[in-house]
Amino acid sequence: MDFEFHPLLNLRGGMIVNPIGGFNQNHDGPKWEFTDRPIAMEQMLPATWSNAGFGLYGKKYSGNWMFGYEAYVSGGFDGSIINNEQNKTYLPASKENTDRFEETASGEPLFTGKIAARNNKIGELGLSYMGGAYNTFKDDGNIVDYKRRVDVFAVDFNTTLPRWNTYVVGEWAWIKVGVPQLIRSNMEQNNVADL
Repeated sequence: MDFEFHPLLNLRGGMIVNPIGGFNQNHDGPKWEFTDRPIAMEQMLPATWSNAGFGLYGKKYSGNWMFGYEAYVSGGFDGSIINNEQNKTYLPASKENTDRFEETASGEPLFTGKIAARNNKIGELGLSYMGGAYNTFKDDGNIVDYKRRVDVFAVDFNTTLPRWNTYVVGEWAWIKVGVPQLIRSNMEQNNVADL
């Protein structure tokens, strides 16, 4: 549900698609001329990641320029991002947990935000962030574990090359996941064994 107060101030609540990077919200054909989403958007980021949540968004246009933003709090990830069938850190594993639409494993909301600026003659640059605790660290008010976070940073850029009528889009993402010391030690041992 969206409520528009002003083009720069709108309230959205319900099922939201978290605005991380350039492909999560703009993910499906026939918009794109390729059959699969980029590998990084499926293997690193949880493509088409959506949750119950609410937040603010808006856009402002001035001549050839546009400025836009989105900021949401929503349900978040769970322990499956480090404990999954892939046997690796894998954010898309949380998509299997349908309970995320009702509650968040950490008891705290996930924050997602994006700002973008576009010039009609140059292209659009977007900066986005998504982060929060992902593990259950409290039970009935008692601390049962260290709080572990997942933090995702993404930069995306798109433009059109008018001479060739070609649309170019690129995205870079960096993901930081806090893992328990025991898992970190096992990962380090496995990396040494692989050498």
